[in-house]
Amino acid sequence: MPFTWPLTVRGYANGYLTATEAGRRRVNGHFNTVLRDGSLQPVAGEVLHGLDRIVDAHHLLESGQYSGKIDVTVDH
Repeated sequence: MPFTWPLTVRGYANGYLTATEAGRRRVNGHFNTVLRDGSLQPVAGEVLHGLDRIVDAHHLLESGQYSGKIDVTVDH
């Protein structure tokens, strides 16, 4: 996959931070906080509606000319 879009990568030193029980509680607390308050969310680059748009979604994915997630919504 080409890296032609704006890309932000955030990470943490997993082995270092989760080596102790206290570290695991701290990491879990952080992730629970950002998930609960909404500050950690995926970026929706394209939203396509209906299963008939699946082919378009695949073409877009293969092109690499998008930023964020490609969502296909289906009414049920």
